[in-house]
Amino acid sequence: MNKFFIIAIIFVLFSCITNNPKEDGLRMTHVGKWEGKLSSSEKIKLILTNDGFAKLYIDNKIVNPKNNLSGIVYVIDYESTPNVLDLIFMKDGEESTVIRMIVEFISSDILRIQTDFNEYKPKNFEKDKLFILKKKN
Repeated sequence: MNKFFIIAIIFVLFSCITNNPKEDGLRMTHVGKWEGKLSSSEKIKLILTNDGFAKLYIDNKIVNPKNNLSGIVYVIDYESTPNVLDLIFMKDGEESTVIRMIVEFISSDILRIQTDFNEYKPKNFEKDKLFILKKKN
């Protein structure tokens, strides 16, 4: 009886730790294909994979700063407020260009983003510069 009680307590504790939405829920929602429109009406698509790679398209053309892209990786900082998403454009295995964004998960399938498409992180969300992406998969 005591072994069953101890196993039950461990199971309950483990369930509470692993199902914490603040820790695991939103952190996994970033993976997928996100689509929307910029304020300039251009279509934007952002693909984030679970292994840290990304693709960014504007009007169905891949974004390729300095025409030297060999790949894009991303990093999300969930500890900052608002959260920060960095797209790191790689050339021959080294960092070439970084696009910094602030992001807010409005829901598991809606993402609010602010960026100037450069290496400077916006300080806050500005209505005329932000855009909304919706998860498509």
